[in-house]
Amino acid sequence: MKKALIIQLAAYHLSFSMSKALLVKATHRIAMIEETIGFNQSALDTFLFLAGMKGILTKKRRAFILYRIAKCYFKMSNYSMANEYNEESIKIKESLNHTRGLIFSYKLKAKIEAKHNLEQAFKNADMAYKIAVDMALKKEVVSSGIVLAGILNKMGEMDVAKKILHSLIPLSKEMGLTIRYRQILLELQSISSSFSFNCLKKEAVLLRGLESQEMRDLVSELLLKLPMTLREQIDNFLAGVEPITPILRDSLSTVFQV
Repeated sequence: MKKALIIQLAAYHLSFSMSKALLVKATHRIAMIEETIGFNQSALDTFLFLAGMKGILTKKRRAFILYRIAKCYFKMSNYSMANEYNEESIKIKESLNHTRGLIFSYKLKAKIEAKHNLEQAFKNADMAYKIAVDMALKKEVVSSGIVLAGILNKMGEMDVAKKILHSLIPLSKEMGLTIRYRQILLELQSISSSFSFNCLKKEAVLLRGLESQEMRDLVSELLLKLPMTLREQIDNFLAGVEPITPILRDSLSTVFQV
């Protein structure tokens, strides 16, 4: 997470002298990390801020941002707003025939609908999963498969859910998807009390792999190029003490005069 944050912050600062579009993209990616850390309100504020830059955003970028707004609202349990923004994102993606992007939106739609309509949730989760399989997108196959299995489990289709989850284990190992692998194990444990999570969780740690020395050197070099104020904030941000995009929004407001 720290590596990804440093790389995106470096991209953000380099973009000031290169391209407004790249500046928006870097801010978008940093807000995604912020959302992952749990700063949902700050990430939401940043995505809403970016969504307001209609003259700068491409339709594709706007669709991505609307999806992220929806995801933040979902995490904040505002399912009505989550659905509203996700539907808007889906319309744009469908108009662009952006099939890969639709996987994420259909998956989120399934999660929203699972709160009140499991049958409809299943249809959207199944659609996301099938698109991912057809396009041979391994990461998306794993993530959408986990959502589909979770819904099937809630519907009482435990055997089908287990079959899907077991099929995802080799893919998650191959791709080194540590977090997804852990999610698979937890989902299997929720389905079957005889499934031993403890005997497998150590294996998940082994999937993290070793970073190359070249990558560690690059990240160290990029860190030194960041302003001291940002360098001081990184550890606090990763520790969940304070968000990082508010100061980025202030800089963007000056650049874009908004």
